[in-house]
Amino acid sequence: MLENLVSGKENSRFILVHDTVQHRGNCILNYITQGLLNRLDIVILFLLDKHSRNFINSSRLYVHDGFTDPLKWVTAKSSSSEPISKPFFLKNVLTKTIENDESFTRLLSEKSMKVGIIINSLSSVISHQNIAVVCRDLCELLDYHTQSFEVKQIVALVHSDLHDENILSSINYIASTSIELKNFVDKKERSCHFIITHCKKSGKLTKKKEAYRIDSGSQVKVIPIEDKNNTEVKTTTSSESEDITSNLTFNLTLTEAQKQARAQLQLPYLLDDKTRQTQLDLGKKSQIFYEADEADDMDEEDPDDDLNI
Repeated sequence: MLENLVSGKENSRFILVHDTVQHRGNCILNYITQGLLNRLDIVILFLLDKHSRNFINSSRLYVHDGFTDPLKWVTAKSSSSEPISKPFFLKNVLTKTIENDESFTRLLSEKSMKVGIIINSLSSVISHQNIAVVCRDLCELLDYHTQSFEVKQIVALVHSDLHDENILSSINYIASTSIELKNFVDKKERSCHFIITHCKKSGKLTKKKEAYRIDSGSQVKVIPIEDKNNTEVKTTTSSESEDITSNLTFNLTLTEAQKQARAQLQLPYLLDDKTRQTQLDLGKKSQIFYEADEADDMDEEDPDDDLNI
């Protein structure tokens, strides 16, 4: 599932990666970012957690530094960037700062460019703003487009151990794909597990468990895990074939004698073959005889003679 999302075979507008202190999501975020660079024209990185030296180096990757001075206490007068505490921070940075930056406009061309946005991490924005404002900011960022470029996909990292369930459920509601990194580590396979919850365009919700490991070349390799839910479905269907009326306190079945008596019972609104044939024969043999009365004879007088014309 993760490989299809990264390669673009499975469409997802908003991918949300949940990590914790025990299982950091930087490797998965780098893996998804590399897939965006292979599919899209430009990738914008909102770097809000750490310095850019720990991320991918690419000429088509535009990095917005929101880590050095997030609240703009130092560079308030010299910088035109927005502080992270201001509402609609993400969209304002994109429209007021990034679009006017020469290093970004240099990447644009005459045709409309496909742009992907990476947010590392969304927890920094949530800690300074209301969750309702953050969700609306993300929705407006998803629908943002100009004549020069269009936002095709957003990938955000959130530290789920820093927020309560209400905040996480609000963000999960607007995300089309949620990747939850688990603390379980398979020491034998040297792999880490995660659960993907993906909502397709048709509205079908799929949930799959996968694992990944990092090879010698610092590349992420996804390992499929056999889904145990298939065996559970089979056992459920086999149990349904059993007789559910065997353990009831009342009787719902009929004996053989009762079945024969029910078959021989003649209902009042049903006719047997003999009665039905008799009714049909009566209709064929019936005739109508008419004898005219004396009062029915034709009157030779013209009724119009009584008229005075």
